[in-house]
Amino acid sequence: LPRRLGAQHVLRMISGAEVRQMTFRSLALAFGLLELFAFGSATPPSGCPEAAKIDQFSETLQLRPVPHTHSPQLFLARFRFKITAQLSPEFRSDNFDLFPKPIGKLLNAHQALLAFETTLTQGRWKEEEWGPAPFDFRPPGAVLVAAINSTDTTEADKVWKFLTSALSGSLCASFEGMDPDRQTFSGGRPLNVPCAEGGDQLRFATLPYEAVCTENLTPWLKLLPCGKHLGLASLFAPLAIADSPLVSLSLQAAPSPSASEAKLLASLDVVLPMQSGGSGFT
Repeated sequence: LPRRLGAQHVLRMISGAEVRQMTFRSLALAFGLLELFAFGSATPPSGCPEAAKIDQFSETLQLRPVPHTHSPQLFLARFRFKITAQLSPEFRSDNFDLFPKPIGKLLNAHQALLAFETTLTQGRWKEEEWGPAPFDFRPPGAVLVAAINSTDTTEADKVWKFLTSALSGSLCASFEGMDPDRQTFSGGRPLNVPCAEGGDQLRFATLPYEAVCTENLTPWLKLLPCGKHLGLASLFAPLAIADSPLVSLSLQAAPSPSASEAKLLASLDVVLPMQSGGSGFT
C-alpha cells in the first residue's frame, strides 16, 4: 500500500457534544480539552479478502491545559501512534509494510520476547505547581521493561542483551549501559507490560541520568509510517519539544501469536507553552 495516503482528521470537543471538522491550523486556536483523531484511509472495503492482511495505523492527539499556570500558559500534548500488523509468513521473513523494520526484526530475532516497554523522559510533572498529574509519567532518564517467555536464565540474558543493543541503535540512547544482572522477580512488577504472564521472566532496568534531546526524537519519528512529513507528527516543533519542562518518549511492542498480530504503540507526552497573546501553542 502507498505510505502517503491521506487521512481524515476529526477534532472533537470533549467538553461539549458538538463534533465538527477542523484543520490543523484551527487546532491552534481551540481552547479547553481537545482530542484529535486521525485514521488512515487506506482500509479496504468491508468483505475484501485482503483486509485481514493489511497493516492498520491510527494516531491520536489529546490537549489538556496545565492548571495553576499563568505566565506562560502551558498545555500538555499527548500523541499516540498505533500500528498493528498480522504475524504472517511475510512478517516473519522480515518483509514489513507499515510496521517499522527495526522493531519487527527485533521481535522476529527472539520470539521468546513477549513484550517490552521503553521510555525516555526529561523533566517531571511539577505537582506542587500544576496539581495532580492527569497520567502516570515514568521517572526521568531511560526505563526499560521486558517480558521474556523463557525459564532459562542464559536465554533470557541473551534476549535482554539483544533488546538493549537494538534499542540503543533505534533510539540513539545508552540502553546497553543497563546491567543485565538487575531484574525484578515474579513478585515485583514495577510497570505494566502487555502479554506478561506469571511464568514469564520480567526484566526491569533504569538509567536515571540518560539525557533526552532531539537526537532521540529524530530516530523515534523514523519509526512512523510517514515519519515527520504527514499526519500528527508534522505538527512537531523539535526545538520547542527540547525546551519543554517535561517530555517523555515511549515505545511499547508486543507480538500476540494467539491473535496472530503484532502491535506497536509509540507515544509522546510534552508540555508546551501558549504563544504570546494566547493565539495558539508552540
